[in-house]
Amino acid sequence: MHRSIEEANVRKLYPEPHITLGEIKERLREAADTERRLPKMGPSAVRAAWPEPKALSQYAHSRDVRTEPPSVEAIARYDACQLWLDWVSHDEKKVIWCWAHRTPWKLVENRMHRSRSWLYNVFRTGLAKIESRLMSDVI
Repeated sequence: MHRSIEEANVRKLYPEPHITLGEIKERLREAADTERRLPKMGPSAVRAAWPEPKALSQYAHSRDVRTEPPSVEAIARYDACQLWLDWVSHDEKKVIWCWAHRTPWKLVENRMHRSRSWLYNVFRTGLAKIESRLMSDVI
């Protein structure tokens, strides 16, 4: 029952019947960027009373520097993309999410112990599943 409510919300967020593969890729990349900008959770949140130290620009890495928090709309689109990833297999989810986070293919190859062509085929298959599910009348 809960899952059908989330799927209905996806329809509200993306009511257009003709979503392109390029738009799906853009939204997945945006979701990864949104995830990167969300506040960190876990034991480090206990030290919230202390001010965050300013990172020196010479030591800051582009992936470690946080910009302003994401908007409510960006978080809603992030949630929708997370639902999309539930529609694909575990391997497809891993490969698509690594691509969205701009992880170099060589690192993904080494982590998953697979070839580049296998990763690309899994990536394309996963995106095709998401696209066909979004374009169907019944989610």
